[in-house]
Amino acid sequence: RVGDEPLDLKQYGLIGWVYGHYHSQHHHVRGLVSNICTGTPGGGCISSDAAGLRCIDVTDVGLVSELLYFTAPTDSASEAVWRAKLNGRVGFCELASYQGDIIAATTDDGYPSACGVYRLDSHTGEIVWRVAADAGIKNNVVVDADRVYAQDARGGVYCIEADSGRLTWKRSLCLRRADYTTAPVLVAEDVVIVGSNRSISALSVENGDLVWEANNLKAYNGNTHARYVYDRANDQIIVGPQWQSLIALDRRTGEKRWENAEGALWFRNCTPTLSDGVLYTAGGNEVIAVDATTGQILRTNKLDMNFNVCGGPCVCGDTVYYPTAKHGVAALDRDTLELRRCYPTAPAALFTSPYVGNEDDVQMVESRPQVVGDTLLFTAMDGRLYFYYK
Repeated sequence: RVGDEPLDLKQYGLIGWVYGHYHSQHHHVRGLVSNICTGTPGGGCISSDAAGLRCIDVTDVGLVSELLYFTAPTDSASEAVWRAKLNGRVGFCELASYQGDIIAATTDDGYPSACGVYRLDSHTGEIVWRVAADAGIKNNVVVDADRVYAQDARGGVYCIEADSGRLTWKRSLCLRRADYTTAPVLVAEDVVIVGSNRSISALSVENGDLVWEANNLKAYNGNTHARYVYDRANDQIIVGPQWQSLIALDRRTGEKRWENAEGALWFRNCTPTLSDGVLYTAGGNEVIAVDATTGQILRTNKLDMNFNVCGGPCVCGDTVYYPTAKHGVAALDRDTLELRRCYPTAPAALFTSPYVGNEDDVQMVESRPQVVGDTLLFTAMDGRLYFYYK
């Protein structure tokens, strides 16, 4: 407005806004005006979006853009059984499985975008079905009771028949402030938990109807890829807004049961792992064990490491395996959280951890480590899959 008079900037040639403050990567159009957020090209974004350089072109129909990622050369998968080329990028969403096949989702941080959810034949890599998404899917997909659930970066939630690829229902969330989310999907009994950093919603798994909404989280407007956790014993959902706290919500009502912002819990990208009533998580250089029932911190330890990655730790016996931003995977004593050993990687080819980038020998791991028998396995940001004797 100018005084009391409204001012339509489109009449004066406005075609887009470009922001850098949120340190996220996305481009969407509203009312013929582009809204573009782009992070630093030298390191991961606050939202854990990958570092890259956005190229913007002015065309007759508005702004188009493409995000160029800086990646170092990696070993080619010469022994691959098959390769599948999908629209968009496949590196930012956790895979799922269904009847032995692979469920994958892609993202596209440019505009116009081309991304969606896919079912791939695990033997041949052929596409069984594809469902187009309105925006990139940046966190995970969940398979539950022969259905696939996904949430795109604009708040669109999809329920897809896993067998046929038929869209069962779709809902659009009202995101708070920023029209963008990297939040996960979680199925907990009869509800699917979705949302953003500022507002968590529970939708009916059957028809997508809203069951409850927790929109009083008062969180910083940034996003995090940290996943929600279902604590079945306490029938609660563990969420963690970036730059805020760790929170437990009642699964049935969305009411807040406890909240803790002590220590590094206020700035935490790491997905918590629940084991025997204890939540293992991390933030900054601090690893933390939290009582899942009360939210009280049981023990912490500060190490000369950076734990600002989104993959959660793996608890196996008396050891907790944490992914890190610079030191590969760290094995910690479960009782004391003292460091036992590290499992190194080659230098990262793509940077996602906030502010971590142009440094020497950054051994970044964003995946959750897995233990199979005597083997520890994980993927790293150097583009390799690692197998270690644990």
